[in-house]
Formats: sequence, C-alpha cells, structure tokens
Amino acid sequence: MNDKQLTAVQGLISIASVTRHDAISILNKHDYNLDRTLRLEWDRIPKRREAVMLENIFNNYRDPEGGDIIGIDGTVQFITDLGLELSDSVVLAIAMTLNAEAEGEFSKLGFIFGWLSLSATSISEMKVAVEHMKEQMQNNPAYFKNVYRFTYTYILPPNTRSLPTESAIAYWELLLTGRFQKLTEWNEFILNVYKKSISKDTWNMILEFANYIPNDPDLENYDLEASWPSVIDEFVEYLKENKK
Repeated sequence: MNDKQLTAVQGLISIASVTRHDAISILNKHDYNLDRTLRLEWDRIPKRREAVMLENIFNNYRDPEGGDIIGIDGTVQFITDLGLELSDSVVLAIAMTLNAEAEGEFSKLGFIFGWLSLSATSISEMKVAVEHMKEQMQNNPAYFKNVYRFTYTYILPPNTRSLPTESAIAYWELLLTGRFQKLTEWNEFILNVYKKSISKDTWNMILEFANYIPNDPDLENYDLEASWPSVIDEFVEYLKENKK
C-alpha cells in the first residue's frame, strides 16, 4: 500500500466506524480517492460519534441552496458564534485548518476533518481551539508563515494568477501590522509606484523581507545581487532615494 492509499485509509477510519479491512474495501471502489469516497458513500457508511456531532454543527450553518457548503451568510454567523469578527486575522487560520478553497465558504468534509484534527466537536471546544490558533500565530513563526502563505491562494480571485493590489494591501495590513517595520512605506510604494498586481513569489518573499529588516533596519547591508524579487530591490532603492 502506497502513502496515498495509507493516508486515505487513515482518513476514512478517522471519520467512519469501520475496520481497516472495510475501509480498504470501500476506498478500493473509488481508486482510494477519499473525497470522492466520502461524497458518494456518506449516507451509507456508519460515522463516528464525533463526525456526526460536527455534521450537525455544519448543518446549522450550511447554505440551504448551496449543497454541502457553508456559504457567506452561514460563515458570518459561524464566525460570530465563535466570538470573532470576519476581520480578525485568526479567521484565516480557521480557513486554513478547514481547508477552505474559496473566501467565505467551508465544505462539509473540510469542516469535519479540520475540527476533528483539533479534537473540537462543539462550539465551546472550537472557541478553545481558536484561542490556541491565536497563540500560535503570535508566538510560532512557522505557523504564522503557513497561515500567511495560505492566505494568498485563499483570497486569489478565481481564474487569476496574481492578486489585485487593493486586496494585497488590505491583507498585508491585517497580517503584517506590527510585524513589518516598513509596512506603510511598502503599501505606498505598491499603490503609487509599482502599480501592478502581486505575484505569489512577491507575496511570500515580503514576509521574509519583513523578518530581515530588524537585523538591518537601515538596509545598509541589503544585497541587490541576492535572490530577492526585483520589486523588493526597487522598493529598497525607493526608500533610499526618498530617505524613508
């Protein structure tokens, strides 16, 4: 059994009350595609108590006309019930945990698997998990980096390959305020000088640049020959020319 098949078996066992042998038998019918298996077999397989509890919570917020998703209205209510605002940065960590593919939407399987991974099967337990996410975002650079990088794909408009300037700036303000000493200057530069949409590489590397600046606040040792994106090189030149 290869890694993909093993992962699928473990995933099915985590959500369904089936033996390993039965899990293999069920998955084999669907080429070990766990998502497809669960979509087609959901009403037939016996589910674990925790999965049923999460499905019930999901159904409280699901879009009555949108199939197995929580749409924007349900998302607003769900986030409110967690004691949060949509503008809270931890909402992005929730979206990452629930494997959300579109802004303001949660799929049933992503919702169930995500909260199961945190052993949270009630709103009160989810609130506790969210507090831990907040702590992780604040104190765990690797976790914050994962959330930050996830955000780009999450907010990217459909059928596009780069992020509109206005969206990028709004989310930089949300995520990098207090983390990026030159955030105001960077946003001014992007808006007034660069005037282009933001690539994934630029999005990712600006976090690295934000982490670099505390060690070289005057950018005296910034190397134009290093592997920074050209837009960051241009920004550094802009700062020096304007003595910002």
